[in-house]
Amino acid sequence: MIKLAFDARDYGYTIISRFEKTLRNYLNNELLTRTDNIMNLIPTGVIEAGERRINNNSDFNDILENIDFIHLKEIIIYKDNYVCLYDSSKLDKKDFINIMDSLYELRCKIAHIRGFFTNSDLNNLYNEVMAICVNMIHIDEDFLMFLNVVLTTPEELVEKVPLDFLSDSIKNYEVLNNIPIADYEYEGGFVGRNDDKEKIIKMLEDGMHRVITISGAGGVGKSALVLNIVNDILRKKIIKYDCVIWVSAKENKLTYLGIEDIEPTLKSYEELLDTILDVMGFDYSSYITLESKEEDVNILFDACDKVLLVIDNLETITDDRIINFILDSHTKTNILITSRRGLGQVERRYDLKQLKEKEAIHLFRTICREKNLVKLIACNETIIKLYVNKVYCYPLAIKWVLGQVAIGKDINNLIDNINESTSDISQFCFEQIYSDLTREAKVILCTLSLYEDNLSKGILKYISNLNEVIFEDSIKSLVLVSIIIPEQTINKDNQQISTLYSLLPLTRGYVKAQLDKESILKQQIQDRMLTVDNTLEEAERAQKQYRYSLSNLGANTEEEKVAAMLAQTAYQKYQAGNYLDAVESYKRAIEIAPRFSSIYRNWAVMESIENHWLEADSLMDKAVKYSPEDVQIWLSWGNIKRKNDKIKDAFSYYSKAYELNPDDNVVLNSYALALSRMGEYEKADNLMNKALNMGEGKPNNRHLIINYTSIAENLKKWAEAYSFDKDYKKAEEKLKIALHDMELAVKIDDSDIRSSILYREILIDLGYLMKNMKQFDKAEVNFRKVIKSSTKKFREMEIYSRAIIGLLDLFVMQEKIDEVKKIIYEGEKIIKRVGKSQLYKLN
Repeated sequence: MIKLAFDARDYGYTIISRFEKTLRNYLNNELLTRTDNIMNLIPTGVIEAGERRINNNSDFNDILENIDFIHLKEIIIYKDNYVCLYDSSKLDKKDFINIMDSLYELRCKIAHIRGFFTNSDLNNLYNEVMAICVNMIHIDEDFLMFLNVVLTTPEELVEKVPLDFLSDSIKNYEVLNNIPIADYEYEGGFVGRNDDKEKIIKMLEDGMHRVITISGAGGVGKSALVLNIVNDILRKKIIKYDCVIWVSAKENKLTYLGIEDIEPTLKSYEELLDTILDVMGFDYSSYITLESKEEDVNILFDACDKVLLVIDNLETITDDRIINFILDSHTKTNILITSRRGLGQVERRYDLKQLKEKEAIHLFRTICREKNLVKLIACNETIIKLYVNKVYCYPLAIKWVLGQVAIGKDINNLIDNINESTSDISQFCFEQIYSDLTREAKVILCTLSLYEDNLSKGILKYISNLNEVIFEDSIKSLVLVSIIIPEQTINKDNQQISTLYSLLPLTRGYVKAQLDKESILKQQIQDRMLTVDNTLEEAERAQKQYRYSLSNLGANTEEEKVAAMLAQTAYQKYQAGNYLDAVESYKRAIEIAPRFSSIYRNWAVMESIENHWLEADSLMDKAVKYSPEDVQIWLSWGNIKRKNDKIKDAFSYYSKAYELNPDDNVVLNSYALALSRMGEYEKADNLMNKALNMGEGKPNNRHLIINYTSIAENLKKWAEAYSFDKDYKKAEEKLKIALHDMELAVKIDDSDIRSSILYREILIDLGYLMKNMKQFDKAEVNFRKVIKSSTKKFREMEIYSRAIIGLLDLFVMQEKIDEVKKIIYEGEKIIKRVGKSQLYKLN
């Protein structure tokens, strides 16, 4: 360990500058001995970088002196240079790359005079430089002696960091700042994002929001974008800041050698204050109390016109005082945050998506040139497009894959396995965020992972099996951490705005791998998915069937179709006697599709059956609110009122349905029935016959049966009115027409109970009418038709009993005693068949 008598940064500069000089000399000497055409031993990207600084002079010595530190590594690992320069049996090429990357970061720390370069950093620097040098094929003994002197008598060698070393790193802006070196400069440069930059700079200029959060998944390029924006603002003087302060809570980074831990510059609230004071030229070590630091920071901010504070990687911060500092930010500050999670309050959130396809292709090509990946450089755009889309155009994923290829990995295997939960890219981007999620949020993610297409809110809620409150809280947390993407869309069928959710593309494979570990949960989700799929298929079939069937309900969206399925479930539960369970199913259907009027309608019908008239009206009010032009709703409401003997209300609702669709045979029938109940028999008859004519010839005979039955019922009541007025001829005329219509209905379907009962009732009415008209033979014929009919249902037995009584009365009037005995005998057989108790009920 180095014993410090000077500033650690000065020690560090002394070592790294001498090491860099030694390494350049080593490359110059060794490579010149290998070939006459030394340029063949240097990557094209490195040559281009050097030539840009020396006006295209291709002299190797000049290029070597004008390239950056990181380029030295690229030369050493290029082609077979490494085995000629280093003893690979002692220092593996991968280890060499790892050490050189670490040295580059340490060099950046030294160059950032307003950042932190610790004693631990200095010791790491010494050890890593030593590891590089002792494994050279031709060891530089002078440099090793130099390192030894640094350990023993450093005062003879240590020198202060010169300003020109600093100016290359912090960019000599007029504004006080500690912005870091842009590491993307050595990994393909900064590509694209012009639209994003323009929007974010505009937000900063407007000053409408003091806190702006750039959110997005790990690896999408949040930090790089913000750093590029800040450099643009300072270089072009877009916004006049007095000071720009950069702090980072980043704890690890992804390189092509794996996930590496790094030391964050921000771990606590006090470190935040220290950095602010340091950048603004104050010695934070001279402060005794935290309060005095807070006071001076506020005084400094008061003295400024505007200060920009950048907090990188907010999601790893656990000190609540930092969050409170942001929430209660000074009026003179802009705070620009990068985070996978965000604050969830006070911030203006900007969601950063993946690169555009063209930008991703450009980045791919640039990195290939820099790393001299010859075969990939030669690929046509179609192949490269395939590669970048397989990694979802994520800049970090592109860099990671190509970095792996540069050390000998197969690109196809890398890309095929990039979604595996064990891959570095998946772990780096998602592992921490996923582990912090609630169980319910994970269920939603797992559900989305099994669907390639976007899912509507209702479908997602049903499959994840969560109640409204928990679902909304879970969705909010997932959007906050940028793992799912909400999208507003307008449904073409009903013109309503709905929300679709999709899973962040790069997340899918990782989440699927997590789901594979939970077989029970996976089976539950798949079972509910199957139910949804079957429901949607059934809904499509239902549209081709009777249009008012329960299985259809007029559902258009997938949410409505699932809600319709739950309504079917509710109906089945109610039929089985489980009223309370049916109510819960209806509530769940409403949660899935809260604006689906048909659910309210069907629920109201169930409540009306229970004689819960107020509840039924309340539900119908909601149905009308969401679909005021829906004929079926007004029709159903009219039916509910009719059953509750609210004839005027029923007539009003039927009238509304008739107004909306005067050519619908079901509407015509219902409206006509209301007229019939009000004694408007002739108007009712006209409308019913109009409905009948509309229904004839159609493949669905159900409408015909309903029409014939409705006409007959109206004619039966009309005949009763004529009978009451002693106009037996007109009564007979109406009953005969009614009988004819019911004969047609029974012929269509002799198993239809309602038409069968009405047919017999009309025969009874005709029998009594003929008896009153003294046409006894005709009366007997009608009574006997009823008696000869099969009697299985209770209502049929009741009508049978009335026919027997009518026939007895008829024979008594004619003094046909033998016929009376026969009827009595028939009655005794009935008693034996159905029992005395049933007969008493019939009478």
